[in-house]
Amino acid sequence: MGKLKTSFVLKKYKGNEKQVMLYLSFGYKEYDSFRDKYSYKPLRYYTGVRVTDNEWDNDQKLPANSKKLKELLSMDHTAHDIFSYLQRGNGEITPDVLRKELDEKLKGKANVKNIIGIVDYIENEMLISGTNRSKSTLIGYKDLAKRLKSFEKKRRITLNVESFNEVMFLDFMNEMRKQHTRLNSVSSIYRKLRAVLNEISRRYKVTVFNPSKDLAKIDKPRSIKEEKVYLSFEHIQKILSHEPKEDGMKNVKLIFTTLLFTGCRYSDVFKIKPEYTYEKGGIKFRYARYIDLKTNTDIIAPILFPLEYGYELNDGEVPRYLAMTSFNLAVKDLAKDAGLKEKVKISYTNPYGEKKFEEKRLYKFISSHTGRRSFITNLINHVPVTVLSKITGHSLTNQNVIFGYNKISLTDNAVLFVKELKRIRESNPEDFPIRLI
Repeated sequence: MGKLKTSFVLKKYKGNEKQVMLYLSFGYKEYDSFRDKYSYKPLRYYTGVRVTDNEWDNDQKLPANSKKLKELLSMDHTAHDIFSYLQRGNGEITPDVLRKELDEKLKGKANVKNIIGIVDYIENEMLISGTNRSKSTLIGYKDLAKRLKSFEKKRRITLNVESFNEVMFLDFMNEMRKQHTRLNSVSSIYRKLRAVLNEISRRYKVTVFNPSKDLAKIDKPRSIKEEKVYLSFEHIQKILSHEPKEDGMKNVKLIFTTLLFTGCRYSDVFKIKPEYTYEKGGIKFRYARYIDLKTNTDIIAPILFPLEYGYELNDGEVPRYLAMTSFNLAVKDLAKDAGLKEKVKISYTNPYGEKKFEEKRLYKFISSHTGRRSFITNLINHVPVTVLSKITGHSLTNQNVIFGYNKISLTDNAVLFVKELKRIRESNPEDFPIRLI
């Protein structure tokens, strides 16, 4: 472990005041999930000392106020003593270990919460620490920090756990309702902010505003199952029959075919490679085996005929990488060119909980997740859910998740019901003496 280097840095607090943070760098490295590389991680320690710009000496990077200067220098001296003590031990010195020692020596936990900035915590702790958070989760927290900073700028305030109360929380959520058209979008932001506050509470053992406990039920934006479009086999056949002329759109078609016939998420679509073959008892098929990024689940996905044919048209190759944002734009053009232009009307819930209707051409509703949704919807009423869930990576401990993908229309569901009644009556006439259809 390297030598300890310290410095003081000003962070926004509220009004004209700024909080002084003690940065402790000592060569500690962690894997940065967001940037996909190892990086140095200093300890950013909340000192509890607050100063105004007039009290700060920019040349010395220290407060001009003698009392506050003495307090900070004392902390700095204590930090070096603690680091020297820890170096003589056998354990690894991490920012968390060092923080715990500093908290015990310098102050009570109750004082810590007064200066923890919410945005600062997200950016300097959640987004850079080595965690098991996925990239999509980190992107979500980065987006939350951006929205909180915009809110701070608009309200001319700084959000910290001391000032963040029910009124401010509701004010922020109302701002989010103005910026979004869907309740589930607002609910997603709510859950992320709640998770941030809970993590601060756990990490620093302090009491912070808890939306789960401190808000009335009506003020908690809850996610709901919304109506979503899926592609029937008739729609999918139009996609398969369409022959794009450009190489880029051919690649988009092969990606979409992969999604439609494996049910994988877009985060895993480029892991689908037919590297294995099963041949036993007259059954033969190729399959891909991969680890689902979201759930860390081992999955085997059989390569169905339409996908095999897609590989054949692509000289035996799997699709080339394409960013999801680019794919979501291109797949709409693919579906439009394939003739998926009929008008579709679906309901949705606006940010205030009101049901509304939206009508657009079918191709405009299509995105990367349409593939997974269509795969599950087209098969869930025919393939046992215990089998299907292993293909899609869903856990049967929460069947509501996979059943929520059953987006078959009421008309199609009625037709399926009639067909099923006819089948079971013909197969078991003694059990159904009365004609049902």
